[in-house]
Amino acid sequence: FDYLMLCRPNHQSIGDSIPEGKTLFSPNLSLILTDVTSYWQTYAAVYTSMRNTLINNKGVGGNTSAQILSRLSADVLSHSPRLVYLHASTNDYLGGGTPISLAARTANIQACSDAINAAGARGVLINAMYGTSTNSENPGLRDYMLDWWNNYRPSLTGEYATADIMQPLLSGGYMADALTQSYKIHPTPAGYALIGPYIAASLP
Repeated sequence: FDYLMLCRPNHQSIGDSIPEGKTLFSPNLSLILTDVTSYWQTYAAVYTSMRNTLINNKGVGGNTSAQILSRLSADVLSHSPRLVYLHASTNDYLGGGTPISLAARTANIQACSDAINAAGARGVLINAMYGTSTNSENPGLRDYMLDWWNNYRPSLTGEYATADIMQPLLSGGYMADALTQSYKIHPTPAGYALIGPYIAASLP
């Protein structure tokens, strides 16, 4: 812990409520150490041979890709990280009542990727959540996210790595009920325990 306090944060995550987790090193310092099990970063053992690999959390619940882009520089890049875990926001579909177009979503995320690279960092693009089959937003939410990941995301440039974190959670094309909270969109601790290692394994 001594060297972590003296060094810049090499690893930072930014996005919506999925990276936020309301836990260890959340942007809201009053929440420190309250619930480390609901936080994928707890389970992501990245580059274990190196020091200072703590993943500093800059997730904010409810953020869209446009909001993530607007605060990326101040909240993350100003700290000179080496690796940025960028969550593609579920709120592009859920926020504001009307989903943004897939083209606009792509443009926002490409702008984030460009900014990360321009700052001398590397970006890891992380997929959004679909929710369970019984989520009231489905199948629209799942279809929107699947269409973007499969047909728009490949046009992005500059990513160091990508992680489709739905893969370890899928059951019948949706998030497994046993790995999803009762409100049908956020993972349970068991779900986050699968997501963390999956992201770590996606890194070159």
